Amino acid sequence: MGADSDKLLLRLQDRPVVAWSVLALDACPEITSVVVVASEHNLQPIVEIVTALPTRLPLEMVVGGARRQDSVGRALDHLKGRQ
Repeated sequence: MGADSDKLLLRLQDRPVVAWSVLALDACPEITSVVVVASEHNLQPIVEIVTALPTRLPLEMVVGGARRQDSVGRALDHLKGRQ
């Protein structure tokens, strides 16, 4: 996308990309919760966006790491022990 800001915050039509993603996951009956990983820098705006959405699922936030693989690792650590 070549943007200077976090791609999750970019608007696609009438809402940020992260909103589209969360709403798509929320529409899937097999999914029981959504974990959103965001950088510390963008955590607050992303929290504000996702908590304002009309979702049925519990939403959880995880602060990401310096690199993508660090963020994935933090998300997996957060989910350890769940089925």
